[in-house]
Amino acid sequence: MFLLWPEAAADMIALLELDRLPGVPKSQQTIAELLAQAWVIEARPDGARSWDIFPPNASTASAAVKLVSPALLASAASTAPKPLPRRLRERAAPENPAPAPTQTEFTLSITGRESIETSTEAQSTEIEGPRSQIALNAPARLNPAVRDALRQILATMDSPAQPLAAFVLKLGVFIPLKEFEQRSVDPALAVRALSEAGMLASDPKRPGSKTHSRNFHDEPVLGVVVDFRHVCGLHVGARAQAPHEPDAAQP
Repeated sequence: MFLLWPEAAADMIALLELDRLPGVPKSQQTIAELLAQAWVIEARPDGARSWDIFPPNASTASAAVKLVSPALLASAASTAPKPLPRRLRERAAPENPAPAPTQTEFTLSITGRESIETSTEAQSTEIEGPRSQIALNAPARLNPAVRDALRQILATMDSPAQPLAAFVLKLGVFIPLKEFEQRSVDPALAVRALSEAGMLASDPKRPGSKTHSRNFHDEPVLGVVVDFRHVCGLHVGARAQAPHEPDAAQP
């Protein structure tokens, strides 16, 4: 997935100024640098951040930046976007093309350590894709203290060295309120901030409930469920790892 640049940067600046956030960068170069440092955009093999693409109905190339993963934006959409029917980038054919290898090596930007079967003309090879780190995808207006605590909590889902502080349900990622308290964030503040930022998953059975009760570490705990749209890097089978227990919720 590509973003036209600097057009997308101008939209970002306008949106951030609309939210009246302090310290909004005014330069598209600064924004691109920040996105690169956060591993949001991917540089070309030569290190340059600008990619030349041909948008639909365009006769000339346009400058763009390339997202590390389409899920960074697609996860916030209600429906999955469909790839364009043609390439955005044109590759010149080499003058002396190398002979086709008998085995193809792939670098896949997918989530989860899963076995992926791919076939070539000669044979089928089973490969394993690299795992993407679980990361927070929160609106800029989210309370900074809640944001930092949430990042720390989600990081435990990737680290075998830390006690697990969250787990996956069918609705989203369940986070016990006591985990916020352990990180010096008032639970009531966390619930209010997440609700105002539109990050809580809605239970169709209890649409007015902001908190849920689940068994965690063999004891019932009260917590919130963050919508999947705001958590990147969960592998494909993660949702199926939800504990099989009856739903319970509290207002």
